[in-house]
Amino acid sequence: MRYLRLSEILYLHGRIIEKSGGISGIMNLGGLESAIALPKQFFGGTELYPSLIEKAAVFCFSIVANHPFIDGNKRVGHASMETFLILNGTEITASVDEQTKVMQIGDVRIISASNRNLSQEVKSGRFREYLYYRLADVVITMPPLRDMRDAIIPLAVRFLQDTAGL
Repeated sequence: MRYLRLSEILYLHGRIIEKSGGISGIMNLGGLESAIALPKQFFGGTELYPSLIEKAAVFCFSIVANHPFIDGNKRVGHASMETFLILNGTEITASVDEQTKVMQIGDVRIISASNRNLSQEVKSGRFREYLYYRLADVVITMPPLRDMRDAIIPLAVRFLQDTAGL
């Protein structure tokens, strides 16, 4: 099995940014190294991603989700996956349009919650600024349940109805 090396992915990123635009640069080297290592993972002597297709899929997903580059993560994830497949004797047969749709659908969205004021945490250096600006697309501020005691029982009943079919 031929895996892509860090230098090859960095080369792909440079070429993609050069040809299609965007900002060049690495934002999270550890995330990229993790994405490179993930398809090779074993647990208890068993490969976690034994097939070529599984390895390619987790490789692409991990590059996109780990967001190692300032720009071009989906493009680099796709190009790395396609290069990995070609180096191992397989090609993607879907049209470019079909591949583009899959990569657009594969966009990663994160919903997070915190009991802290993250903008204050950024100012004090206790939370990464780049991560805050990636997460803080829509900020919804809610009071804690301790300040809404009358809502606890109705929320618990609703939760039980939705999850346990009661």
